[in-house]
Amino acid sequence: MTTAVMRYIQALANQVPMLDTLDVVELEILSRFSSVVELNENEVLFQEGDPGDSMAFVADGLLAVTKKTAEGEDKGIAGIGKGQSVGEMSIIDKYPRSATIIAAQPSVIILLDKAGYQKVEQQSPRVALKLMKGLARTLSLRLRQTSNRLSSSV
Repeated sequence: MTTAVMRYIQALANQVPMLDTLDVVELEILSRFSSVVELNENEVLFQEGDPGDSMAFVADGLLAVTKKTAEGEDKGIAGIGKGQSVGEMSIIDKYPRSATIIAAQPSVIILLDKAGYQKVEQQSPRVALKLMKGLARTLSLRLRQTSNRLSSSV
């Protein structure tokens, strides 16, 4: 399984900010603690309100992000495609999932759970630090995009 994970991770390395500073040896370390998950269309990856314990990189396909409205209906708020990541906050905090993530079409993801990240930290603090810096860049970019959207709607 690690070989399949490594193939996907190498293919994504230059597209995903959390991976783009890792060299081949560091990507191999990450692949040891990650897994490939294939999702069918409409299959739920993360459910809003559930405990967060993993993040995912989209290797192929398209994921839909939905939130519950005050009326209890699911509202689509974003799409996440190949080369993007989702669920990163669960690696650093203990809060429940903030949204539901569903496969909008058959998709392949690379899953890194909190335990896997902690093993990366133990085995290679340098790789863990690079991942955390990439996570910070990703979250910073998303915050800037959200700020721009909010300011243009005011």
